[in-house]
Amino acid sequence: MIDLIAAPSPNFDTRRAPPDMLVLHYTGMETGEAALARLRDPEAKVSAHYLVEEDGRIFQLVPEERRAWHAGAGAPGMPGRGSGAARTTATPPPSA
Repeated sequence: MIDLIAAPSPNFDTRRAPPDMLVLHYTGMETGEAALARLRDPEAKVSAHYLVEEDGRIFQLVPEERRAWHAGAGAPGMPGRGSGAARTTATPPPSA
């Protein structure tokens, strides 16, 4: 069983359809603390369902039954069909 650390974000709304994709992205923030603060800041209007720290800790920010704002509130191309995990790192992952 995975231990999730509750860290609720106010940045979510109603999911219109069940998830059919997993959205993985990196935060681009210098620290995990900064990323967590940003994803929980109501002014930022951005979130993820989960935040994965470099030390392996996993924070749950948005319940699965809600739509997280992975690309910002109401961003085109993100119709709320995915569940997302953000990885804390200041550098992007290597290209495939």
